[in-house]
Amino acid sequence: MAQLTVTSTGCLDVYVNECNVSNTLISLNRHAPSDVPITRTFDISHLLRSDSNTIALWYAPSYPHIEHHQVAVVYSGKDRQGRNFAHLSDESWLCRPANRTLDFCGSEAQDGYTDSAPWNATSVHIALWQGAKKGRGHTEYGKIPRDAPAGQERAIRIRTPKYFDLVGDSIYYEFGEPFYGFLRATLRDCKKGEVIHFGNFEYICNGKTDEQAFPKFARFFGKRILVYGDKWFKREQIQRLEIVEVTIVNDSETNY
Repeated sequence: MAQLTVTSTGCLDVYVNECNVSNTLISLNRHAPSDVPITRTFDISHLLRSDSNTIALWYAPSYPHIEHHQVAVVYSGKDRQGRNFAHLSDESWLCRPANRTLDFCGSEAQDGYTDSAPWNATSVHIALWQGAKKGRGHTEYGKIPRDAPAGQERAIRIRTPKYFDLVGDSIYYEFGEPFYGFLRATLRDCKKGEVIHFGNFEYICNGKTDEQAFPKFARFFGKRILVYGDKWFKREQIQRLEIVEVTIVNDSETNY
């Protein structure tokens, strides 16, 4: 029996032994423009192994983040002898920069050219990782963490464009009805370092024959997406563009 409690002022995706802690699309801990920490607890008993366990977070600060505190984790439960245990995140936790950034407007950028080595498994190369920096407790700020609002994102359908319009060097993809979700693009024969913009998502190509571009946290709301790029960009490079439409489901409908 074990649970994982995460307190955060940003957006995050949580994994245990390379498995997402929920069967919903993603774990977003904050939606409102506030820097009050949000707490969420997951039952991870079914994901644990008998030898060793790896807990990993993909974290993105969200705005505003007035104070420097970002994320805290408590791994707790009962062992096989029925004894209580609790492990707190501290300076021994290892961190490294991701190949994505999220700005204060919610726009996201992914550098596909940067090495995205495995990060949520036990067998990671730790040479480029560094210890986390311990922050001050929330009591010094007078802000008490609150439980996350009920509800998680879940994918409900995949949508493809009805048509597209060429306007100069740009492309407008029309999806007909309005949607809320994120895009997924399949690219081919792009130049290494080539930059392509998909609405509020920027992707730097890695130069492989085929590659996929998709945001992790950025979301779209609308019915058309503007796509444009640098001098290397060509419409033929986009083999497929689709929208993963998502909805918010209550925790009562979600099994952790």
